[in-house]
Order: sequence, then C-alpha cells, then structure tokens
Amino acid sequence: MLSKEKTRYLYLFAIFLLAALIRFFLLFPPHLTLDSSAYGSQAIDVLKGELPVFYYGQKFMGAGGTYIIAFFYKLFGISHFSLLLFAWVTSILFIFFVMLLALRLFGINTALFTSAFLLFLPTKRLAIWCGESRPDYTLTFILIPVILLLTYSAIIREKEKKNCSVIFAILGLLSGFGLWNNLIITPAIFVSLIFILIYLRLKFIKRFFLVYLIFSIIGGYP
Repeated sequence: MLSKEKTRYLYLFAIFLLAALIRFFLLFPPHLTLDSSAYGSQAIDVLKGELPVFYYGQKFMGAGGTYIIAFFYKLFGISHFSLLLFAWVTSILFIFFVMLLALRLFGINTALFTSAFLLFLPTKRLAIWCGESRPDYTLTFILIPVILLLTYSAIIREKEKKNCSVIFAILGLLSGFGLWNNLIITPAIFVSLIFILIYLRLKFIKRFFLVYLIFSIIGGYP
C-alpha cells in the first residue's frame, strides 16, 4: 500500500498528464495566426541557411525561438503540425517547471494546488496561447521558473558548501538568452539576483559573479 506522500506524487503526475492532454485538444481545430505564421516563415529561412538575430520587424526581440521551430521542422517536416507541436511542447514544459518550482520551494501540497490551478487554464488568453507558436513569449514562460529553480539550487548548494559554479554558469547563460529573447524577463532576473545577494552576499561577488557575467554575455551575445 502506498504511503500518503507517494499517493500525492501520483496525483501530481496524473494532473500533469491531464493538463498535457487538455492542451493537446486545445490545438484543435488548428488555427494559424499572423504571429505564428511569421515565426514559422522565419524558421524556414533558417533552414535555408539564414541566421537571423531578431524577429522580422521586431528589433527588440531575439530570434532564438525561430531556431527551435526550425529544429521541429527538421524533425517533423515543414507544416502547420510542426508549429502546433512546438506550441504544445512549450506549454507543457511551462506547467512542468512551475510545478517543479512549487514542489522544491513549498512542498507537495503547494505543488498539487499549483498544478490544479494550471490545469483549468485560469484565463482565456492562456488557453489561446496554448495553440500558438510564439516563442518570444512561450520561451519566456519556461525560462522564468527555470531561472528561479537554478537560483534556489545555487543558494542551497552554497549553503551546503558544495561547488555551484556550473549552476551559476547555466543561470548566467539562460539569463542572457532570456534577455535576448524578450526583455520582459528582466524582472525575473532581477528577483534572482536579489535573492542571490541576500543569501550569498559577498560570496557571490567574490566567487561566482565573473562566471555568471561571462555566461550571461555568451547567452545574450547575438
């Protein structure tokens, strides 16, 4: 017989699967928006050998997501289905990392509540975006909980006297990439740095800031 805690983890897994299934059905009937088609068109240009830095007509947003869509095209062919698949994968990754963040920070009960809240899509806009391939925003949705998870892991490892240089390198890389992708991620990066400075203080500046800075520049270099 399963313990109460293991049963809760099974509930969490079941909710995640159900959320993924709901978002899959939200892709139908398929619809192609102007934004999605623009990103899809740029991904085709990537396959032709072009290396765009920004999205067409948007010099404030990096084209990193276009390369990911191009990868989906490479695997599944150039089609509307590949765009929809990209949208579905990014939407379930968002749910997964938010659930994981709630689990790591607050425990299984909060993770269950959070996953249940995300299951039913609290806003119509979120439901619509589940069927759109807009990597400028969907990748930001994923990067925010990932950056906060890495921040938490770095703080915990340093408190336990473990090496966390690799975590700060990855954190810097994703932060730089996030800023290139969409500047609306800035508040999340600011919160991350605030918590690092609160808990690690001079340790961060003396031991890890240079690593963080170098990889931030690499991530946002384009």
